[in-house]
Amino acid sequence: MSHNIRYVYYLTSYYCLDFPEGKGEDGAMTSKAMLSVNEAAAVLGKRPETVRRWLAAGIIKATYDGPHVFIPATALEPLARRVCACCGKSYYPDRPTRAGRYCSKACTWQAAYERRKAARPGPARAPKKKIDTSNPRLAAALKHVKQKAVQSSPV
Repeated sequence: MSHNIRYVYYLTSYYCLDFPEGKGEDGAMTSKAMLSVNEAAAVLGKRPETVRRWLAAGIIKATYDGPHVFIPATALEPLARRVCACCGKSYYPDRPTRAGRYCSKACTWQAAYERRKAARPGPARAPKKKIDTSNPRLAAALKHVKQKAVQSSPV
């Protein structure tokens, strides 16, 4: 895994790709570099087969030079942008990997707190049931229990 991250860092620095928030006016990539399928897959954190499927489906626009495929870095921008699973904010990940689901540490911690809270609910009280006193034997037994409780309670 660390080898993949180093390779992504190498690609982003070599091709001058930037994914930070606040870079430029909208945080968009400004590089005019052309990437191969494997390089684009490394930048997106996906497998090369996925990038090839996206090329065949027309999701990514590319230029073809014989058997070689070249993808402009700006075509990857909409695919590199992610949506936070906690707050719904759109962001560019610091490290383009598959694991990043949250835009910040605060969202990561909040999501972990919500998961722990859902896993361990507090003690819940059962709702009180209405007792059907239409049965005369049950009504007599309840009356007897109430009288004993009143007599035994210290006043």
